[in-house]
Amino acid sequence: MKTITFIGFGAFGQAVARVLLKKQGLQVRAWDVQDTGQECQVKDVSDAVKDADVIFFAVPSQFFTDCIESIGGVLESSILITGTKGMDPKTNELPFEILKKQFPNNSIAVLSGPMLANELVAGKATSASIASDDLDVAGRIQELFKGTQVELEVSSDVMGVGALGVLKNVYVLALGLSDGLAMGLDFKALLVEKAREEMMIILERLGAKKESIDTPAGMGDFLATGYSTSSRNYKYGFGFAQGNAEEGSTVEGIKNINNLIARLENVSDLSFLSTVHSIFLQGSNPKQALESLVKEQ
Repeated sequence: MKTITFIGFGAFGQAVARVLLKKQGLQVRAWDVQDTGQECQVKDVSDAVKDADVIFFAVPSQFFTDCIESIGGVLESSILITGTKGMDPKTNELPFEILKKQFPNNSIAVLSGPMLANELVAGKATSASIASDDLDVAGRIQELFKGTQVELEVSSDVMGVGALGVLKNVYVLALGLSDGLAMGLDFKALLVEKAREEMMIILERLGAKKESIDTPAGMGDFLATGYSTSSRNYKYGFGFAQGNAEEGSTVEGIKNINNLIARLENVSDLSFLSTVHSIFLQGSNPKQALESLVKEQ
């Protein structure tokens, strides 16, 4: 029996666990700072990771580093997977980079793609990307999900798959904003096209493969999020347009705008990212800023 441990057991972690529990021969354990009321949750994180074959991290990015640094007793044979889409607020590191530093002898993988928690729970089919420097490790995770509603596509572009989880949250803010301003689907399609072009530029600057944009972790996740009213980043952008953006909720896109800019250092030629920054963090007029963006040649 394989033991799968979830560190961070909010809506997303629970949804992925439900997917895997449909398979025979798996044991699921979970740990979270809050009591989720789930039978598989244990109180001590050391008990959660003990003898785990796979450890899946679904901790919000702002708490990721502190959480990882507090965990001991992880076997070097455990495969560590991050499903967190965000950046460390202090170092601008991606979750897989934090895992590699803390657990240098473990195999690390990134899971990303259109995996909305409510749709996973409802049993709806989807595909996602699983990336690892070791394709054999990625293949083993692909096999783990085989026979479930989630079909995994293997990738060796760990940076690309990891970064796209951040990029789609930031750029989706503009799609929600556009809908909130009732600017139309034609206009929104222009934003999608421009976002795709700019995300490819950023992937190359980060040392990733621009071709990863055309994977489940890329446009698959971006489109699912950008057209989903259940996405927190989409809803934030939509609400922002109408003057009632949710406060206090975990909106990774908003939290990571400055982190992404700091990581890239020079964003003078990244007009879409600069526009998102100016609207959401500097008070620019949303409608005028978006219209100016799409008129650029």
